[in-house]
Amino acid sequence: MSSGRTAAWLIALSACGRLGFEPGTGAPGDGQPDDGQLLTDAVTQSGDAPDATTLASEWTMVPPGPATVSNLWAARAFSATDLWVGGTGGTIVHHDGTSWAPSTSAADDLYMLWGTATDLWAVGRACAAQRWNGTAWNPIAVLGCTNGALFAVAGTAATDVWVVGTGGAVKHWTGSWTDLSQSGAVDFWSVWPAAANDVYLVGTKGTILHYTGTFADQSPAQNVTLASIWGTGAGEYWVVGAAGTILHKVGAGAWTLVASPTTQFLYAVFGTSATDVWAVGTAGTLIHYDGVQWSSESVPITVTLRAIAGVPGGGLRIAGDGGIVLAHP
Repeated sequence: MSSGRTAAWLIALSACGRLGFEPGTGAPGDGQPDDGQLLTDAVTQSGDAPDATTLASEWTMVPPGPATVSNLWAARAFSATDLWVGGTGGTIVHHDGTSWAPSTSAADDLYMLWGTATDLWAVGRACAAQRWNGTAWNPIAVLGCTNGALFAVAGTAATDVWVVGTGGAVKHWTGSWTDLSQSGAVDFWSVWPAAANDVYLVGTKGTILHYTGTFADQSPAQNVTLASIWGTGAGEYWVVGAAGTILHKVGAGAWTLVASPTTQFLYAVFGTSATDVWAVGTAGTLIHYDGVQWSSESVPITVTLRAIAGVPGGGLRIAGDGGIVLAHP
């Protein structure tokens, strides 16, 4: 970690072997390279949590969780004692700050969690979609989705939720579904609704679309998979993706390519402020933006890290392969 940072601790869920795809080899669940841009992990991944003796002194190990956990794609935190993670094989697991408990699993791999503690959405492979009501998970039928993957879900309210995925899928929930899917061979990996009718989508082939009632193409020159987008809430946006790509936009300005400290595939970006932004990716990659530049953080993890969740009141949770979950107070 950078000097002066608060010591972080490590949660390691036990892994029982891999299900489905291998990390870093393509779009979620497809097991194939995407546009030749995805990078293979630099190290062999055993799927096991690292032994406590291999961790740097600032990291500690929490007792293992349920053996149902494999690779984690999704994380959502509502407090230090209310964390959800999801991943391969339909895994949905909850952490109460002390222990892990499996929840009802979906039928297929899950790639994204979004919502509130009593209204939480989960989406994934083969049109997998579920909604948590505070007591139980219930399946959702997404309009027009028959067999494609739903890669991301996000919204501004319970009646303003966006779901995106393969084949240009764009679905908008307002209490009922509207299909706004785009034609073409683009897979949307991430969606960021800044406000109602102010929505950004990113995906394969360097695609960035901005929706304000109609779609406008803001795709830059970088023809790489763009995997994740995050906004500050003040008109500033970050996008990350293949080959360490980092793009930045402020207000009505253009998207600009930012110097990156890595060439690894970056799966997720999230920040707590305009001067505290994080991104994660293959081979244990963890990078941080301090308001001036991006720099690499030293983490004793070599597995792919795929999701970042902010903890209200402060802190981060990062989820990845082998059931790894990192926590930063």
